[in-house]
Amino acid sequence: LDAAIARERAALLARGITPLLVVADPDRRAAAFHTDQRAATAALLGALCSAPGFDPCSLVVQVTAGDEFRGTGSLRPALT
Repeated sequence: LDAAIARERAALLARGITPLLVVADPDRRAAAFHTDQRAATAALLGALCSAPGFDPCSLVVQVTAGDEFRGTGSLRPALT
């Protein structure tokens, strides 16, 4: 997750956009994501950050242990 966020921040900076991508993963659950979870997370972040009109200051990523999801955690982007 950290690498995906860093990559998207760098891409946004290269486009002249000052990013504020907030990540909340206090239990470091993203480190335990499986390969498919990591790929899906990176793809989602990339798609959001490259979408026309997307405001990167509105993206907050919170990783929690959700009851409704199976596995080590869940990724819930909260757009404000």
